[in-house]
Amino acid sequence: MIPDDELTTVEFHKPTFLPCVPDRTSRTGYSFGAFAADGMAIEAFKHDWCTFRKPELGAPHLNSMAIYGGMLMNHFGHFLVEAMSRLWFIQARPQLPILWHSISLPVAHTPWPGWMDEVWALLGLRARHHHIILKPVQCETVILPRPGLVATNRLHPRQVAALACVREPNTSVGRRVWLSRASLPPQFGRIEREEAVEASLVARGWTVVRPETLAVAAQAGIFAHADTVAGFAGSAFHAVLLTVAPRSRLLLVERPSVHRSYYEAIAVARNLKQIDIPAALEARGPMNAWTTFCLTDPQGVADAVSAAAESA
Repeated sequence: MIPDDELTTVEFHKPTFLPCVPDRTSRTGYSFGAFAADGMAIEAFKHDWCTFRKPELGAPHLNSMAIYGGMLMNHFGHFLVEAMSRLWFIQARPQLPILWHSISLPVAHTPWPGWMDEVWALLGLRARHHHIILKPVQCETVILPRPGLVATNRLHPRQVAALACVREPNTSVGRRVWLSRASLPPQFGRIEREEAVEASLVARGWTVVRPETLAVAAQAGIFAHADTVAGFAGSAFHAVLLTVAPRSRLLLVERPSVHRSYYEAIAVARNLKQIDIPAALEARGPMNAWTTFCLTDPQGVADAVSAAAESA
């Protein structure tokens, strides 16, 4: 059992925040700021994607207490795991406004407008007052909760409970579901020849689902109904965090450009069996999170997925 004392909060009096902006001088490409009244950077607000820049004078003042939510990003997986990582505390203090930084990722999920509002509605955040830092601002008091993602491979039970919100999913799927990437725009890390895997699986009774065509609650509902959910590792698997009672076995076909730690953390947190399946892939360019790969043996992947489903 992970102790509750890992989830703590700290209050800061009159901190000043600078917005997150592109910055050529930053090693990460972005800079932002969080400073105490004496102008010293507050390390507790640091983020791996941004570096601190110098404080600016004359920031307007917010005469209220607020919760610092963290960094918003228009990316489904990162949004659920990272942006919502302080949800355990945010939900417990519904009377307080929430202060956010915002960052534009190289490949944002803008082709599917509205999904973020759906998630906020499911989590009870739509009616809250959100203040996104778009210009320098000083706050009277800011509460900084520790993230419920207490390590890259570990979610606190209170954070898991805060995210679980889809109780009666209305999703009609088969016993075995393949989460397809085949219809994603080219910039989203496509898998060439994935359609051949899908055709082989459909012939064996599997259902192919394109998650981006479904409402968020329906995506979460897949994991409450299907015995097995398989696919190439991607953000669609993170929707299981929203399901109150997930039951699916997870079969993740590897993508070398995607780190496994979040997927492992989620499977452990939701008490789900997860099997990683290797695949022979050729990169179509430099290796990064949105690299397109060509699958050299689609039939081999279909066979491995089917065998893993049978053994599970």
